[in-house]
Amino acid sequence: MLDYLATRNRTLAGEVAVETLPELPRQQQVSFTYLLDQLKQELSRKEFAILQALLHGNEETLGYSPARLRSLKSELKRKVQDILL
Repeated sequence: MLDYLATRNRTLAGEVAVETLPELPRQQQVSFTYLLDQLKQELSRKEFAILQALLHGNEETLGYSPARLRSLKSELKRKVQDILL
């Protein structure tokens, strides 16, 4: 998630074209807590618990097999990107 935010910030700083209408102000910087609150509302409890474990680096304690954990990570990555974009 942090890699995504860093890439997004670099992309926004380097782009010339604007995706929104000029009369609508675009918020370029969003706080991390705001993003987490938004994700907490949109994701299920299980998905949000997995996200928290990934952020804290203790996903091994969830008890999933490595193959299932990879699958959950890819599903979660897709959902988070859909929500944040």
